[in-house]
Amino acid sequence: MGALLALRARRYLPILYLGLFVPALKGQSGTYAASAEYQGMLEELHTPAPSPIYLATGQRPLADNSLKVKLHSTRTALTLTTQSMQFTIDRQAATVTLVNLQTHAWWVFSLAAQTTTTPPTITRQQNQWTITTGNSTLTLQLMAAGMARITIARPASALAPFPQTIHMAGADPCFGLGERFYQAALSDTHFDVRPADRSGEPGHNWSYVAIPLVYTPTGLGLYADTVFDTNFSFNAAGSAFDLRVANTPVTLYFLSLPNPKAILEQYTALTGRPENPPLWTFGPWITALQGRDAVLEEAQRIRNEGIPASALWVFDELDEPNNLGWPFWFSSYYGDPRAFNDILHAQGYKVLGYVHPYLRERMLPYPTPSPTWQKGVAEKLLVTGIDGLPHGPMFEPVRTGNLDFTNPRTVDWWQEMLTHAARDQAWDGWMEDFGEYVDDSDRLAAGDGTRLSEVYPLLYHKITSRIVLALNPNIVSFGRSGFVGTQQFPMLWGGDQSHDWKRDTGLPSVVTAGITAGMSAYSTWGPDIISDGYDRELWLRWAEFGALTPVMRDHPWSRPKFSVDLWHDPGTIALFRRYAILHTALVPYFATYAAEAHRTGMPILRHLVLQYPEDPRAATAEYQYLLGESLLVAPVIEQGATTRKLYLPKGDWLNYWTGDHLTGGTDVTVPAPLDQIPLFVRAGSILPFKPEKQTATLNWSDPNLLAGPLVWRAYPAKANNTSTFTLPDGTTATLQTTPTNLTIIGTSPTERAYEVVITTAAAPSTILLDGKPLPPENWTYDPTTHQFHAAFNAKAFTVVMTH
Repeated sequence: MGALLALRARRYLPILYLGLFVPALKGQSGTYAASAEYQGMLEELHTPAPSPIYLATGQRPLADNSLKVKLHSTRTALTLTTQSMQFTIDRQAATVTLVNLQTHAWWVFSLAAQTTTTPPTITRQQNQWTITTGNSTLTLQLMAAGMARITIARPASALAPFPQTIHMAGADPCFGLGERFYQAALSDTHFDVRPADRSGEPGHNWSYVAIPLVYTPTGLGLYADTVFDTNFSFNAAGSAFDLRVANTPVTLYFLSLPNPKAILEQYTALTGRPENPPLWTFGPWITALQGRDAVLEEAQRIRNEGIPASALWVFDELDEPNNLGWPFWFSSYYGDPRAFNDILHAQGYKVLGYVHPYLRERMLPYPTPSPTWQKGVAEKLLVTGIDGLPHGPMFEPVRTGNLDFTNPRTVDWWQEMLTHAARDQAWDGWMEDFGEYVDDSDRLAAGDGTRLSEVYPLLYHKITSRIVLALNPNIVSFGRSGFVGTQQFPMLWGGDQSHDWKRDTGLPSVVTAGITAGMSAYSTWGPDIISDGYDRELWLRWAEFGALTPVMRDHPWSRPKFSVDLWHDPGTIALFRRYAILHTALVPYFATYAAEAHRTGMPILRHLVLQYPEDPRAATAEYQYLLGESLLVAPVIEQGATTRKLYLPKGDWLNYWTGDHLTGGTDVTVPAPLDQIPLFVRAGSILPFKPEKQTATLNWSDPNLLAGPLVWRAYPAKANNTSTFTLPDGTTATLQTTPTNLTIIGTSPTERAYEVVITTAAAPSTILLDGKPLPPENWTYDPTTHQFHAAFNAKAFTVVMTH
């Protein structure tokens, strides 16, 4: 959020462990800084090579000592084979070849700049082999049938001034490296894996969320478990790369699994699974600003207009002593924060604020010196720069200083601030902004920025989440920065974009950001719906896209005069309402895939290659994605476009808006009028929705929100087909399609009101409910929309429709 201010101013493997990420303060007294978890993190940070896995989870992966390994040794090679993978160590060439025995994919791994031609020496201890070659020692440990760990070490005299370079050659394109903005594929990519904020820089070859994980559609993966700088440099095909590591020892995890889904499942077993957020996360969030009266007026207007909204984001409500609020653009009066938030709670809203991990020397927007800053400086609670003074983001008009989360006294202070916000003021969450501004030359209690800049976002978000979720498990924060393991904690938003159509910085770039964030296991993601520009068409397209992501949230920024936002004109209000209704109706669908992400690491918003890894065209698809398994979204990213060309994966698909059937496995061009985002449903699907008429009046605090009335929408396939959808509460529907009949079988833990909607070309000849004719007053057929509607109450039911 802040950098644009500067611009304006200027299941396949045994899971060896999976930590249950319960807030660390539950069931114990004292502060988080005194917890065993935090103390363990500090101890790890002081080791020569801290492990992000341990910092993220408090766990260390254990090898399966019962793993069966076939060994074949010759004078020239040593081959190690498990059920899923094969390593061949070439004694003469000093290379290691990994073959995925399930997909036959391969990588050849070698170290650069060897200083000797002497063949490597190899020794063994159980399922661990030590390979000494040149000035490097590799320790290869087979952890499980499809996972190996390689640690590379060099003597101290070999460390400087050169990084360790690793060559990796292969045949298949790679994906990963975190949330990226220019393209999903890694072809011809040269990327520093370091969280950064360089908003507006052409090319956007940087990331707020940088993850040293790459993998192929064919089930090969590499994760570098290091806190030090890494750099990946790919060839034009994206199939071969050099990995440069700033420091050793470094530990690499090699994965050999059936597909990318299994890669993410194993990666998140190592580094942590996403939280399962409260259901109100999936309601629309609307920004309301400029003081108590203005916000209360807007809150009532939202209800009067029938616009669904679960939360209001009030980022200009300031509490400088507790580091709450964003002081630029607006500095508004709200009175007592708790009393104000209670009013909005009584109206059914959750209330979101704003936090970031640094302090200012003055109480902006006023010139008054900040007592909070003075306390941080006097007690040495802040990160310091090369000049010995507090150091933080440099774009602000005053000096700033990041909080030093490696100092227990800073964490105690941070806990006091967060407790005040969550308990005393009753905030339901906040934008958890920044976290990228730690330089290599900075000093923290646990070391310098060379070992802490990458991991700073993890410390920030983990410590914050642990503290606040112990106070209120229904708090939701949305962060911008990230590193290994932060997929567990806050919801992620796509950072700052320019209000334009540019591929590298505008609307197209944030579409790519959502897709690539998912490829590194970030599941609950949403963009800013930027609302401070003058291009009405662009705002409409951005709103449509935002609605078809897990979190729909508008962002008016500084609200220049005549800018286009939700309230710009009757047309913008109508479109936002329409898509907010659709987004809210999808809550049962979002909740189901959020629960899947919590179990397996598979994101809600998915690149096509995650679902269709054997389809080469899916790997090359850009600017389109799957929402769950059954919805395909293709945002319009070109100005003036009224059609959209996209790739449909193999199979039968239906246009969500028209019901038209399309055959996949090819490019298609579809109508895309200004009020309609191209949206497709996989034929044969049955999907859950909340009734649209109830979306504006849902009780977002109800823990049983998924109970009550439910709509099942069926999208029959042309061929015989059976599919089942199961909600987190156990409610299930199965769709069975034959040439003559369509059958839906539903069950629920309790009786509820159902509506069944079926897209079908012609009116049915007969309709049976539990073997008896459904009364005519209980169903209708609309020949214009080709939709059949039936309504009834039941706990379990069987609907049979005969064509």
